[in-house]
Amino acid sequence: DIQGEAETPPLKAYEEPEQESGLDYQANLKSAQAIAGELLWLSTHTRLDLAYPCSVIGSLVSKAPSQALARSAQVVKCLRRFPRVGLLYGPAPRDLGKGGSLAVTRDSATLEGYSDASFAPNAGKSHHGLILSLGGAPVHWTSQRQPFITMSSAEAELISVCATAQGLQALEPLVHELQGSAPRVVIYTDNLAAISLVTLPGGSWRTRHLRIRANWIRERTEQGWTVTHLSGLELPADLLTKPLDGARTAYLKGLLGLQEEQPSPESESRASSGPADALKRLIAVVSVLQCITPVTAQPSRDPERPFPWAFLAVAVLTVVTARLIEVGFRWVVGASASQAATGDQVSTGHQAPAASQASTGDQVPTGRQASAASQ
Repeated sequence: DIQGEAETPPLKAYEEPEQESGLDYQANLKSAQAIAGELLWLSTHTRLDLAYPCSVIGSLVSKAPSQALARSAQVVKCLRRFPRVGLLYGPAPRDLGKGGSLAVTRDSATLEGYSDASFAPNAGKSHHGLILSLGGAPVHWTSQRQPFITMSSAEAELISVCATAQGLQALEPLVHELQGSAPRVVIYTDNLAAISLVTLPGGSWRTRHLRIRANWIRERTEQGWTVTHLSGLELPADLLTKPLDGARTAYLKGLLGLQEEQPSPESESRASSGPADALKRLIAVVSVLQCITPVTAQPSRDPERPFPWAFLAVAVLTVVTARLIEVGFRWVVGASASQAATGDQVSTGHQAPAASQASTGDQVPTGRQASAASQ
């Protein structure tokens, strides 16, 4: 059992572990795989602030499951501290970001890509993160170790920019189909050397091995894409490349629209009504069905076979009854859990709110709504 709360996910960076063995390896491996999968589901749907620690946990599962379990416990504590955080979607802000730091106005026709890389944090493979946003709202994000060792920070950033461009290239036709016009595509990175590689022709002999990647992106810029610089302090993708302290994490979460949802009185009243409303709905459906009188239909190929009104009524009643039983069961289980939690709080003198999973994720924003965190 995991106890306590934490302000941030694990602050320790990834380190190449030694292969674990022993009697506890198999048990730890199964437990680590289970919790890593649960956290990964959450981080890929709405909690992109957990993308980096979940990426590190996934890298440790097979070689060092005990370390993966320890880091997972820290993530669960962070979820307990902020159980209702989710992405807030709404109309496009039509601004240049906080402090006017962006180069292009964020509107519904603007498709943005934020790219960042942490170069060789342990003298090994670099770690990069990317965020794709439409109208200022994140719709896709990735945090992962790069597939090979890079020779410079410019090369690591260039690989990250290429991954961002590939994601934008896949998303651009979908946005075009939905909106009826091609979106304006912008890529932001904080590395001037990478920007020079993809925007300027030629280059020195030291960078000739990077020209193929750079030329691919340069071809996109000739078609109307924009690759521009954004200060690392204002770059949201920084959240996906390295462990950060609480203040920095909170600031970047604000840039991304990650907010804590406050339960409305209407939702609380609906939740407290329980099966009473379901029973009323069932009575209303039964009353409507009783008022239905068979009517004479037009002759068909088989006029001797009447329409099965009785079967239809029985089928509808069966479905509604099953739904009522399900709602009632959930309400009873929730009430029992609430009573048990209240008893534990009285006996122990403190409360540890359980983490909830938010359901919003990779989707194009359609209206203002907040999705609470659980993944």
